[in-house]
Amino acid sequence: MPHSAPLLLSSAVRRSGTTLVQRLLSSAPNCLIYGETCAYDLQFGLQVYLSKQLQFQVRAAQQDALLAKVLAGDANDWIADLMPPVADYLAAQKTHCLGVVDFLERYAVEQQRPVWGLKMAEWPVSQILQIQRFLPPTRLVYIHRDLLGCVRSARRVQLYTSLQELEYFCQTWHQNYRAVRSQFPAEQLLLIDYQALLEQPGPILAQLEAFSGARGIQAEVLHQRINTLKSDRQRAPKGDGYLPPTAELPEAERLLVDRYAALS
Repeated sequence: MPHSAPLLLSSAVRRSGTTLVQRLLSSAPNCLIYGETCAYDLQFGLQVYLSKQLQFQVRAAQQDALLAKVLAGDANDWIADLMPPVADYLAAQKTHCLGVVDFLERYAVEQQRPVWGLKMAEWPVSQILQIQRFLPPTRLVYIHRDLLGCVRSARRVQLYTSLQELEYFCQTWHQNYRAVRSQFPAEQLLLIDYQALLEQPGPILAQLEAFSGARGIQAEVLHQRINTLKSDRQRAPKGDGYLPPTAELPEAERLLVDRYAALS
């Protein structure tokens, strides 16, 4: 297993500012925050390993007895699922499924960026908790952006195309934010208010450095608004990597957003 658990970076829904904070943290010379492909692969590997644990929880003794029988010279049984000792096999599965964690840390350290982590917006809280239980030192930076701001940005890139999809987006925002505040260990959680970060960055950046261990975060990153690839000139003709949010929502959408925002 790795020498240290990763720093996780997430938010209740997409378009909440996680990439901005990823850029801020990665601007520090000793920090590297990987993106969503790596985060997904970590979660996928962990789920595979935990499913293997569950699969063999009640079969270990039976499987080991069958192996012992064959090794003693008796192959006259149904041995289609013959396997090595279950404990050793699970240890190998653990190394295989979670080897990506060791690699991610090793690479970051080789780049002299020992503070490392993974970012995925809208990471299900149940999965974040799963990682934290498996790697107890894991810390979480969670970005909270007001629902209206998230929706205006989401509408601009067509993350939803119907009232039904918008309601699901709002439900996810409400449920994830409530869950992370009530379930994740408070001493390992840093909640960052997105709007406050933009308006009064000094104290929040100091707090972020103290919590993460990143040193030398470049506040200038805040001055460059980026929420898409600079090469995406079809949606952002200026080529500056920024798509302005939708200015006004239709009344039905605004009423829906107001209803969920009132629940927070």
